Amino acid sequence: MATRAQVLVPVAIAAVIIGVVGVLTIPSESKLADVKFPRGTVKLGDIVLNVQIAQTDAQKTRGLMFQDELPYDQGMIFVFDQEQVIPIWMLNMQFPLDIIWFDSNGNVLHIERNVQPCKSA
Repeated sequence: MATRAQVLVPVAIAAVIIGVVGVLTIPSESKLADVKFPRGTVKLGDIVLNVQIAQTDAQKTRGLMFQDELPYDQGMIFVFDQEQVIPIWMLNMQFPLDIIWFDSNGNVLHIERNVQPCKSA
């Protein structure tokens, strides 16, 4: 059985690599501001959330940038091909987030609470 460090070190290294690649390939802010998201709803127990759906690379890169707030009943779903905990970059965010990773069956893989914004690359 792998120790927590054996699992987290490769994830941290991957996050840094993804971050560096992201910084080098990020579209200009004017292009990101124009990215549009399809919308949907997600039900978690008795809670219904209105969500923006990030499926394309541009949508995933933009995420919740340029938003001043996220009302309690709203969220964003990032759709990835692989079922794993993928690092989320909090660049240019205006507020902290709770981030939940799900598998394709809706089971919770991981939760990070109160993730703080990143103000610089």
